[in-house]
This record gives sequence, structure tokens and C-alpha cells, in this order.
Amino acid sequence: FQSVTTDDPAVFAFLRVKGKRGSLVVLNFRQKAATCRVRIDWRAAGLRPKVPLAPRDLLRAAALPATTAAEMTRGYAVTVPARDGIVMKLV
Repeated sequence: FQSVTTDDPAVFAFLRVKGKRGSLVVLNFRQKAATCRVRIDWRAAGLRPKVPLAPRDLLRAAALPATTAAEMTRGYAVTVPARDGIVMKLV
């Protein structure tokens, strides 16, 4: 498990990497939806910076905007419903 930075103090996130699979969990503790940027360290996550990622919200079975690990280092915008969370499959 690795800590992930967000630009909203009411949003907590962490990254779980096991083997070649990674999941990003983002939790919103606000009483309203929150849009924030999450940042991961692609080196610590064991990801290659330029490899395309196709994140999926596993709780809602929804595709999220494509990105790369390098772009996630700079910040990936997510919107999390009020008092809810997103579990994103990264790889």
C-alpha cells in the first residue's frame, strides 16, 4: 500500500500494487461531491511512465479517462460522490 496525494484535505487516497496489478482507492468524506487531483509516484507504483493506462471505476463498472503513469504523477482529476469512494483498476 502506498500513500497518494490529493489536493483536497477531505479526500483520502491510497494505491495498492500487487504483482503487475494496481488499484487506486479514493474516498470522499465531504457531504457533497468532490473533484480533486490525485497524484501517484509511478516509480513507487512499479508502473512505466509512458505506458497508457485505462482506469476503470470498479464500483460503478465505468470507464474513466485514459492517462499514463507520468500524467498521474502530475495529477489525475477525479470526481467522487458525497461520502463515497472510487476504486480504480489501473493496470
